[in-house]
Amino acid sequence: MSATDPSTDHPLRQALTQALRARDPAQAVPAAEALVRAFPQSALAWSGLADALTLSGQVGIAVDARRQAVAFKPRDGTLQFNLGTALLAASDPAGAVVVLQAASQHLPRTPRLLMNLGVALRELGRLSEAADALARAARNAPANTPLAANITWNQSLVHLMGGDLRAGLPAYESRRKLPRFSLRVPRHLPSWDGQSRPQKLLIVAEQGLGDTFQYARWIRRVESCAETLVVAVQKPLVALLRAGLDRACERTEIIPLDRNLAVSKVDAWAPLLSLPWLLNAVQRGSHVESTPWLAADPTLVDHWRTRLAREPGPVRVGIVWQGNPHYLGDCHRSVPLEVFAPIARLPGVTLVSLQKRHGRRQLTRLPEGMHVADLHKELDETTGPFLDTAAAMQVLDLVITSDTATLHLAGALGVRTLAAIAHIPDWRFGLTGNHLPEYPHVRLVRQPRPGDWTSVADVMARWIHKHMC
Repeated sequence: MSATDPSTDHPLRQALTQALRARDPAQAVPAAEALVRAFPQSALAWSGLADALTLSGQVGIAVDARRQAVAFKPRDGTLQFNLGTALLAASDPAGAVVVLQAASQHLPRTPRLLMNLGVALRELGRLSEAADALARAARNAPANTPLAANITWNQSLVHLMGGDLRAGLPAYESRRKLPRFSLRVPRHLPSWDGQSRPQKLLIVAEQGLGDTFQYARWIRRVESCAETLVVAVQKPLVALLRAGLDRACERTEIIPLDRNLAVSKVDAWAPLLSLPWLLNAVQRGSHVESTPWLAADPTLVDHWRTRLAREPGPVRVGIVWQGNPHYLGDCHRSVPLEVFAPIARLPGVTLVSLQKRHGRRQLTRLPEGMHVADLHKELDETTGPFLDTAAAMQVLDLVITSDTATLHLAGALGVRTLAAIAHIPDWRFGLTGNHLPEYPHVRLVRQPRPGDWTSVADVMARWIHKHMC
């Protein structure tokens, strides 16, 4: 502690420490601000303010406080690590890399620092450097700890983003050791090893709705591995999967995913996203599907064929632009609706909103000359989640979507789709290419640079004009 820092027993420092321990931002922020006023040249005080601001969700301002702390102690590796981590949380991976690389000179064997450096490098698409940083983190992390599992999981994302399934799939299993994953584990039930043939096998969905749509294709592959298959999926998807899985899955029961997972006479279980690894699908080509693995209800398809015929034609394009804003990376994947105005202005093209819940306010502030037909009050209100949406998608001439569950539903249905993909996307889209092997009818339109959705919309508009107008 330097002479400019408050002593451990200073009342202001104690007040801040107590508020931070209680995780009470309403008390922590004013306590930290008081400490900084009393000790304006204290790196410790500014670090405390950064901690309080982070606790209150003010990530951007917390970065400024971290910078101020480093300014007072520029050679302190811990302060540099904290700043780099704050920059990463504030969606500035380039800034994080610079700071964390400098910090690694002072703390060359600190696994959490090296892990965060690897994450920042991955978010910049620098996969080789990210793999190196994460390998160094793994060598220095205590074995069989949550930190070691977290490092392995981040290594899996680097491998998978680079298309290395053989290394990525087994490493991805480390997510099962991380408490932040929404993975319900049935009690007193052994994990399936992918080799045995249980009488009754339980498959448990995990993570987001889009993950379940994408990985539902493995249900029909794994059905032959057990006498009976029970698949527990998120409640909003039960009806669609019951109605939409191909008729080959005659020995499969779809049930809602609940807290208890009380299924009688089950011999083994497996997470849905573990099926490629358990089935040894480590070759990229092994993920290709010859046919769609979901289908909309035929009665609803007929209804929506009649309903959408009332919209101006001849080209009717469904559109989804906003994902769940509670998802950490949503700011990078969701697209402002107004960006798609050039498509709405194409002759003969009508945009039809398939957007539910989040992002619908954007329909009230469209630019001049942009019209979007809003189906919100008709979609899925009386039938159930995604049932009308799936049927409408099968009738529309084209679907445009950001990286949301709708993209994976479109892929599972086999409908013609243009997908807006961030410059550095989710791992499953990789860094290059216009298609995913499992989605032959989905064309990926990638940002040429971070944040540039205008170029994405322009590419889509030219494609539609060339192929559909």
